Amino acid sequence: MRFVSIFKISGWLLLILFFVTCVDLERDNPLDPKNPDSYSQTVPLVEAFVNLAHPTPYNAWAIQSLNALSQQFLGKINIVEYHRDLQIDSVFYDDPFNETNQQSFFLQLQNKYVQLWQDVPRALPDVFLNGALARFSGAYDANSLKTQMEGAVSELIAQKNDYILEIEKSKENGIVRVTCRVARLGNESAENLRLRVLFVKQAQFENLNLNYVVQMSWPGILINKLKAGSYQSIDGGQIAENRADGVICAIVSEDEQQVFQSQYEKF
Repeated sequence: MRFVSIFKISGWLLLILFFVTCVDLERDNPLDPKNPDSYSQTVPLVEAFVNLAHPTPYNAWAIQSLNALSQQFLGKINIVEYHRDLQIDSVFYDDPFNETNQQSFFLQLQNKYVQLWQDVPRALPDVFLNGALARFSGAYDANSLKTQMEGAVSELIAQKNDYILEIEKSKENGIVRVTCRVARLGNESAENLRLRVLFVKQAQFENLNLNYVVQMSWPGILINKLKAGSYQSIDGGQIAENRADGVICAIVSEDEQQVFQSQYEKF
């Protein structure tokens, strides 16, 4: 997955104008936070809870399908995988790409999402689009999820968005530190938000291309209030450079059940 920053219209100069001065921009520029009618493009976040240790093909089909979805909407969506261990009766399926110290966080997030779907139990694979409001459970072939999701993804991409995220990274002594600037567009302030930070790593497993989460901020970093036309710089944390090759930041609701905007930065 590769996302091209909207700020690369005129390089770093435009970034500085957006977040530092905003002096010389025309007030009718739709990306100018000081423009009360400003907006950005929605970058949906797809989150897949999977287990690749179980012998059935459903999880692999889900990942294949999501890879095809990523290619269809290249650079316009972000897709992540939470690799969870699974126990059925007395049999334990240890996913080879799990992160032991993250398992409880992944389970808590999935449980939060499933709370809104009382008639559908927790499952693997379990796929969500921009939080819990859109859910796609299971897969019956290598194309099924793509077919089910592409219409909903297209609608989200077409929607105007009230947030811009810009990620900065710095590397020193094998450590990557991340800072995320969050801007509120439009003419209304926003309250009680969180910034979810997902350090991700790409890998190969048999014939699958993976983009799995190695570390997640939990709970997300609280943002008490964003005034209209303002921004905040938020410390997104750090990770060893050899553990991740990118980061996804997402603005989510305080209860973590809804995703409003996402952004990817490659290391």
